[in-house]
Parts: sequence; structure tokens; C-alpha cells
Amino acid sequence: AGAAAAAAGANAPKPFSGSISSCFEPHLKCYVELEEKSLMETVDKLVGEEAWEADQGEEEKVLSSSIQVFLHIKKSLKRCSLLTRGQTLLDLARSFQSVLGAYAAKLVSRLEKAGRDVDTKEERFLRVLIINTAEYCYETVGGLGQSIAKMLDSELSDKIDMYQAEDDFSGVITTGIGSLVAGLGASVGAVTDKMSKTNWSAVELVGDVSLYVMELSAVVEAIPTE
Repeated sequence: AGAAAAAAGANAPKPFSGSISSCFEPHLKCYVELEEKSLMETVDKLVGEEAWEADQGEEEKVLSSSIQVFLHIKKSLKRCSLLTRGQTLLDLARSFQSVLGAYAAKLVSRLEKAGRDVDTKEERFLRVLIINTAEYCYETVGGLGQSIAKMLDSELSDKIDMYQAEDDFSGVITTGIGSLVAGLGASVGAVTDKMSKTNWSAVELVGDVSLYVMELSAVVEAIPTE
């Protein structure tokens, strides 16, 4: 009976799905490299064309390039999943982290472009916009990782993580907040410097409203709230 069962198992039909693509799995490294290169070029193009304004067509006040980056990543993911759900898909997912890291680096570069001490209304808005964008990317990366885990073959699904990309965008948020605070500090410092240089002993009349308080209030009120 045991021999018969073993023979029956040996003769059982093997699953056809994936049998052909699995033959090419060891040779798809070039495919992953090509996809990563294409995505890197897309990031360069999107950032180069970025208006650095909120996308008015979206509820989220984020840079349009961030939305497009994830759209291109999802298209790349779909293309690969039609070929294989094995090691190549896992390798591609890891390359996504490099692509997202490159995008995060470009956001930091833009934050640093004007200098931390520059505090115009436009720079404040841009800093807040980049912080919002980084938060959107951070949250979207988590969902992307979960989607990839579901696509991967079961023995690989626990090997996917997007922690590096999350750390990269967390770094953008930290840098953005630091730039925002430094800029505000520069503006407040300019007002307090004038206050410290005022010869208060020569002031004979005291009004109801201080010019310095009005200037400080203007600095605070100009902070973007979204």
C-alpha cells in the first residue's frame, strides 16, 4: 500500500503555473537592474519638472512628483508580478527602496538649497509642503510593502521590509522641521536684535501696541497651517 501511494504521488500532475517563468528566474538580474535604472531616470525627470507647489488636483497637499513616483513603482511591480512572484520580485522590491531613497535625498537637497536662515513666506510654505510630502511617502511605503508581501511566493513573503525607505522619509521630515524652526528663529532673532539695540531710556511715551510685538506676531501668523 505504501509503495502504491508513493507511486501515485510521483505520478501526480505538477502545478503548471510558474513552471516556465521559474526556469528564467536565475537570469532576471538584468531585468531588475533595467527597471531600477528606468525608475531612477523617472525620479530625475519628475523632480526636474517639479513646480514645488501643491498638486491642486489632490486632497493631500503634497508635491505631484511624489504621487507620480509611486504610480511608476506600482506599474513596475505589476509588470514583474506578471513574470514571476519569486526571488526576482523580491529583488525588485529591494531596488524600490533605492529609488525611494534617491527621491528622499532630492527632497532634502531642495530643503537645503535656500539655506536654513532664509525665512521668506515662499520658503516656509515649501518647507511645510516637503514635510507633508515626506509624511505621505512614509505612509505609502508601508502599504506598498504589504502589497508586495501578498504578491510574493509564500516562502518569500516574510523577507520583504521597507524600513530603509521609511527611515529615509523620516529623515526628510526631521530635516524639514529643523529648517522650518531655523528659519523662524532667524526672523524672530532679527526682531529681538532690534529690541536689544533700542535705547529704552530715551523712550518717553509708551503706546498700547508695541511695534516689536506686531512684528513678532506677523512672523508667527505667516506660518502655514497645512
